[in-house]
Amino acid sequence: MDNRPVDPRDRVLVSNVSTKVVMENGRRKVVTLYKPVDEIAFEMSEALGGYPRRSTATGVFAIKETKKERVELWSILDTNDLFALLHDRAIVRWVRGECETIQGDTLSAITKTEFFRWVKDNMEPSYDGVSEYPHVPPRRSTFYIPTELPEPTGECLNEFVNALNPATENDRKLMLAAMMTPGWGGASGARPMFVFTSDYGQGSGKTETAKAIGRIWGGSATLDYEDNWQNISKRIMSSDDWLSRVFLFDNIKGKFSGSAIEAAVTSEFLTGHKMFVGTVKRPNDATFMLTFNLPEMSRDLAQRAVIVKVGKPLAGDFVEWACQFVEEHRLQLISDILHLLKQTAKKVVSAKFADRWRAWQRDVLSKVPNCDVDELAAEIIERRPGADADAEEASSIVQAISDHLILYSRRKDSEDITEVTGAEIVKVMEASGNWRANDSFSASANSRKCMSIVKGKLLGRGVLMPIETEGKDGQKRPKKVRVNEEGRPSGSRSTTQSIVFGWVWDKAEEVLGSFSSPEDLEDALTNDLPI
Repeated sequence: MDNRPVDPRDRVLVSNVSTKVVMENGRRKVVTLYKPVDEIAFEMSEALGGYPRRSTATGVFAIKETKKERVELWSILDTNDLFALLHDRAIVRWVRGECETIQGDTLSAITKTEFFRWVKDNMEPSYDGVSEYPHVPPRRSTFYIPTELPEPTGECLNEFVNALNPATENDRKLMLAAMMTPGWGGASGARPMFVFTSDYGQGSGKTETAKAIGRIWGGSATLDYEDNWQNISKRIMSSDDWLSRVFLFDNIKGKFSGSAIEAAVTSEFLTGHKMFVGTVKRPNDATFMLTFNLPEMSRDLAQRAVIVKVGKPLAGDFVEWACQFVEEHRLQLISDILHLLKQTAKKVVSAKFADRWRAWQRDVLSKVPNCDVDELAAEIIERRPGADADAEEASSIVQAISDHLILYSRRKDSEDITEVTGAEIVKVMEASGNWRANDSFSASANSRKCMSIVKGKLLGRGVLMPIETEGKDGQKRPKKVRVNEEGRPSGSRSTTQSIVFGWVWDKAEEVLGSFSSPEDLEDALTNDLPI
C-alpha cells in the first residue's frame, strides 16, 4: 500500500541532475546535465507511487503502512522528512554545484531545500482536506487515506447503542444521530453541536458517552472551554488532534458563550498556524460535543445545539467496556454507520419542525432507524430554550420594561407597539437590578453600555425595534424626543433628548411565555413595580 519496493534493485533513481558521456581528446568524459524541477518531481512521484501530495490542512504528505498493517498519514514537514522518505523507497543521487544544459549553458543544480520548497508550493494533486475514514457522501477535494471497511451488518452498532445510558428512547436515537454526524459528508459548518447533560447530575456518564462516540471516529480532541478560540486552535494545530472529526468541550461550568466559538461551529474552514508548515486550514467537518451538568449557553449557541440527556447512573464499567469494544470493532462500527447514511430516508422532517440545520435534518436525522423524525426534531427545538441563558436574562429585562410601561399607562388601547425611550430603559434596568452602573465610567458611557446589552438581548428577538423619522433632507434618522429626569417623554423644553424605540407587545409575550404558564404570563403583564 505504501509502495516500498520489495527488492532494493527495483528502486527508481531520483536525481537532481542527469549525465551524458562525451569524448574529449580521445577520452570518455562524463558531463553533469541540469535537470528541470518538474522532471525531478515526476521521478519522485514514480518512485513513491504517486506521492507526496499536498493539502491546505496538513501541508506535504504521503502514506505509510504500520506494523499493524494499517495505513497512516506520513506528514512531511521539512527537507529532512522528504529525503528520509526518498532514501527509504528510492535511489537518491543529489549533487551540488554547477552543471550544463543541453544547449551548453551553465546553471546551478537545484538544492534539497529549494526542491522541498517547490514541492510544498506546487506538487499535485492537492486537496483542501485529509481524512482517515470515509464520508457519506464523499467530500470534494478531500484525500481519504485508503481504508478497507468490512461489510455492514448492523450488529456491532446495535450492541454499542444498546449499551448506552439514555434518559429516554428518543435520547438513544439522538445519541445515534451524534454517532452518524461525524460520518456525514455535508457542507462545511452545517453540523449542530451535541450537548450531553443529565437530570441526575454527576456520575451519569455524560463525558464517557461523548468520548465513546468520538472514539469511533479515531478519538475526540478535548478542548479547554475557559480559553479563547484563537489559543485553542493554535494548540490543536500543533497536536495530533488537528484532523479529529470530534471536538469535545468537557464538564463546562457556568455560561458558555463567545463570538469566536459561535463562528467556529458554522465556519467553512478552521484555520491556524502549524509549526514548519505555516498557515493551515481544514474544511470544517468537525462535530462539536459539549458536556454540562446544567447547560447555560448564549442564545446563538443554544440555537446551534442538539441537547441529549443521559439517564440515571448505572452499575457496571461502561468506560472499560466501551474502550475495548470500539478498539476491536471500530471499522465495523464505521461501516454500519456509513451504511445508515447511504439509505434513503422514509420520511424527512416536515416544514413545521425545520430549523437552521435543514440539510442535517434531511441527511442524518431522517435516517435514524425506527424513529418518528418529526417527534425528534420537535424535541430538539423544545429543549433549546432551557439551555439559552440569554433567554432567561432577556425574560427578566422584558418583564421589567413591560411592567414599567403598564404601570405608567403607556400602552394605549391595547396597541401593538408602544414607544419607549432609551433613557427610561436605562432607568428601568437600574431600578430592576438588571444593570449596575460602573462608577469608573461617565453616565453617558454607562448608558451606552447598558443599551448595548438591551439591544443585544431584544433586537434579535423582535421585542425592541428602531423607530426612524425622515428629515427635511429626505434622510432617515433615529427618532428622538425630549425626556424628563425619569427618562420618560416630556412636553417641556428640556435640554435632554433620547432615542425612541418601539416595544412590540406580542414579541414580549413570546419571550415571557417561554418561561411562564399562560396564567403566569397574564399576571406578569399586569404586575406593578413598586414606586
